[in-house]
Amino acid sequence: MLGIEHLLKRLPETLSMGEQQRVALARALAIEPKVILLDEPLNSLDRLTHESLLLELKRIHESTETTFIHITHDFIEAISLANRIAVLKDGKIEQCGSVEEILRNPKNVFVAKFVGVKNLLRGKIVREHGHYVFEGDMRIILDGTYECGNVMLGIRPEDILIISSSNCRFRSENVFVARVLDVYPLTLSTVRVLLEVNGIKLIAETIKSKAIRMGLKRGSEI
Repeated sequence: MLGIEHLLKRLPETLSMGEQQRVALARALAIEPKVILLDEPLNSLDRLTHESLLLELKRIHESTETTFIHITHDFIEAISLANRIAVLKDGKIEQCGSVEEILRNPKNVFVAKFVGVKNLLRGKIVREHGHYVFEGDMRIILDGTYECGNVMLGIRPEDILIISSSNCRFRSENVFVARVLDVYPLTLSTVRVLLEVNGIKLIAETIKSKAIRMGLKRGSEI
């Protein structure tokens, strides 16, 4: 199952970290347990081995009836593997639910920051002309139904769409003029863009090719 037959005659001290992790997982699976506890199994692995073993864990989990309890500090690792996630702080569960619930409806600021919500705005929700509106650091028209009152609004970096100020064909609400404070690589294919809107700093993300095409740089107006 783990493709480690070629290691049978190797001594433990000659195995790489990734090979050791595969052997450890094979030993655990060999007794056909109902539950396996994985305590940061992908920690200290190089990037290529990390990705390879992550896919291996996902495949094994889907092909067995074993419950995996996987402890990790890496949120991307968690959402890649999990059916349900529990976010812990100081030994207590802050929130437990499906990946979608945790991503879209974090219970508090700690969970929101853990799941990658970089922009948190304080304000209140009011109802105007049949719409719900967030009024605070920014004025934002909301889709859906909400309870009116004081709230903290979270905006994920990837949910901010960057468009040229000279080529805006979007509906007028929730479109703001912003100044680019900085642009730097996030991954090989994405960049992080620091923005300022009326004195409010926001963090956005976009694909690298789009940033190059738009000529995004410090001082750009979007």
